[in-house]
Amino acid sequence: MTMYYNFRRPSRAERVMAQEEEILLIIKDYYSKKGYSPTVREIAKKSQVSSTSTVLRYLNRLQDKGKISWETKMPRTIKVNTNII
Repeated sequence: MTMYYNFRRPSRAERVMAQEEEILLIIKDYYSKKGYSPTVREIAKKSQVSSTSTVLRYLNRLQDKGKISWETKMPRTIKVNTNII
């Protein structure tokens, strides 16, 4: 029973960071296999996020951090920035 009480639940910030990394990995894997980037719907299907608007929110956060870039209103333009420090 002691183990149950020692379980530490990840914080919201840790969960968001983990989800961002998962989405970034999905984009990288998809691009390496197919040669072009996935759509927002395809990212939603492959990730634990069911809503495309939530995927867009994560993509915006990744873009603000400089990890990805894309042209708005254009399909399959997500690019992973390779010069991330």
